[in-house]
Amino acid sequence: LSRPVALRGVVKVRHNALGTSIPGRASLLRRGAIAGTRPRFEADAMDGVGYEVSLLPGLYDISVFPENKRFPPFKEEGFQVKGETVRDVVLPGEEEYLQLVGRVVSEEGDATGIANMRVQAFTPDRERLSTPALSTTEGRFELFLPPASDIYSVSVSPTEVDPLQPAVAIEGLLVEEDLDMGDVAIGGGDLAPVQIEGRILGAGEADPVGGATVELTAEIGRGTIALSTTADEDGRFTAT
Repeated sequence: LSRPVALRGVVKVRHNALGTSIPGRASLLRRGAIAGTRPRFEADAMDGVGYEVSLLPGLYDISVFPENKRFPPFKEEGFQVKGETVRDVVLPGEEEYLQLVGRVVSEEGDATGIANMRVQAFTPDRERLSTPALSTTEGRFELFLPPASDIYSVSVSPTEVDPLQPAVAIEGLLVEEDLDMGDVAIGGGDLAPVQIEGRILGAGEADPVGGATVELTAEIGRGTIALSTTADEDGRFTAT
């Protein structure tokens, strides 16, 4: 059997004169000998120190998730670990990333934006991700993407602050340079909440099913709203 070995290195930014390691999280996936197996190893990258992890020898992909949210996740693929190994990860310089901005609104041209919506861009294969963002009180968001042109989907979804907003996906967005999406309309802003009540019964329609999880999905505006609630001991549930 293979013995664990140490992999260590620093995470730094290209063109950073100081050259010190930045904080974040490193996630390593081992390409398994058995098809479909991908053992994962994780380590924290410490500010000024770097990362160190004990893992099995093999071929690895490493993904780095910087603590600084101006840096999107960064991935390097296919490097070999045979024994004690040093592997530094060099992120693109801050000025190299592409910037994607916009404003979340109910309808195009609305004077008031929607706050606290979670926004993130990703390629269809999810190999490239933007930084995540929460829309401001004016509905504005700012994302940073890897420095290469690609086609992205942009996900706009509600948070616990306002769960009744619809989740929307804008697909097929070609990003070749810094881009302003303008107003991102999700719809549904003029609809009043409604209350749904029901009861969960067993197959014989006599015995209530207490504690059941009830998931509700509705098409609202240009997206969907998903709600989850739990039935009481009598099988009754309420959702708004």
